[in-house]
Amino acid sequence: MQMLDIYPRYESNLVRRGLSCGFSLLELLVVLSLLALVTSLALPNLSKMYNSFSSALQMDEVVRQINGIGYQVHNQRQEYWFRDIVAKKAIQARSGIDVHLPEGWSLVVEKPFRYAENGACMGGFVRIFFEEELLQTVQLEAPFCQVNL
Repeated sequence: MQMLDIYPRYESNLVRRGLSCGFSLLELLVVLSLLALVTSLALPNLSKMYNSFSSALQMDEVVRQINGIGYQVHNQRQEYWFRDIVAKKAIQARSGIDVHLPEGWSLVVEKPFRYAENGACMGGFVRIFFEEELLQTVQLEAPFCQVNL
C-alpha cells in the first residue's frame, strides 16, 4: 500500500534554485549605516531639547521662589525688603525669609521694594538672569507681587 502524501511539501522557488532567503552583508551594512546617520542627526537636537527642558524647569523654580516671598513674609509677620538675590549666597539671612535659587541664577532689582508684615508688597521690577544673561524682566504689581509668565 502506498501512502498518499496528505501534506505536500511546499518548497519556495528560491530554495529549489539553491538561493538563500536571508539578507546579504551589503544590505545589512547599508541599513546600519543609514541608522547611524539618522541617529547622528537626531542626538544633537535631543541634547538641545534636554537643556531647554532643564532651563524651563529651573525658571519655574525661580518664579515659584519669587511668588512665595509674600507668603513667607505673612507667616513671619515682619517687614521684608526685596533686594538683589544671587544663588548660593546667604539670602537675607537676618530676615528669616528663605529664597533658594538654582545654581547660576540671580535676581536683580532696579530699586529695592518693601513687603509689608501682612505679605502685601509695594511692587517693583525684577530682572531674572541665568549665568549673567538676562532672560526676562518682570513687573511685580502691588499688592500680591506674583510673576505671571
